[in-house]
Amino acid sequence: MASGRSQRGAPNANQRPTNLIMMKGLEVLGASMVVATVNDPSLRAPRLARILQWVQEGRRKPHVSRTYPLADFKDALRAKWQGEVIGGCVLQP
Repeated sequence: MASGRSQRGAPNANQRPTNLIMMKGLEVLGASMVVATVNDPSLRAPRLARILQWVQEGRRKPHVSRTYPLADFKDALRAKWQGEVIGGCVLQP
């Protein structure tokens, strides 16, 4: 929905109407908690607790787009820096 990262080209990336997500059947792979908590830091603790509860219940799971052997950690970092990884990547020993 937005090109660029944060303040480097997509200043309105976190201001998309949520109804578009539902109407288009999109999947949200990540959302910045910083936007709301900068204005009200008291929101962070309860929101984080709720997310962790959902993870423990199996209602949420991280999106892993790539897996690398530990020996290839430089390739993994390079892929993250170049924006080739959506979500997270895992290094396996």
